[in-house]
Amino acid sequence: HVNWFRKGADGHFLWPGFGDNLRVLEWMIDRCDGRASGQLTPIGVLPQRGELNLQSLDVPADDVDELLQVDRSAWTAEMQAVGEYMAGFGERCPAALESQRQAVLQRLAS
Repeated sequence: HVNWFRKGADGHFLWPGFGDNLRVLEWMIDRCDGRASGQLTPIGVLPQRGELNLQSLDVPADDVDELLQVDRSAWTAEMQAVGEYMAGFGERCPAALESQRQAVLQRLAS
């Protein structure tokens, strides 16, 4: 999971969005077909630098690197917020979802 709506320190969006999101889907397909390996992170597999098709895209390399960074503190807060949301479903929330959330929290803490 990458937050494609993330902003840099100067307030600009790091990723152009919209039609360029197709590039992310292209990476996902490449990964499924074995043409990309990705990088295992505490939140799952993210593209490695160079695996995203950035051809004809005016995104500085530093912005791409920032997009692909995992901010453990921010993700821990996100997982806590997700837990609060899921708690609203009570027993209707599948146990597997909570199990995965807990696993992400454990990986973030290690």
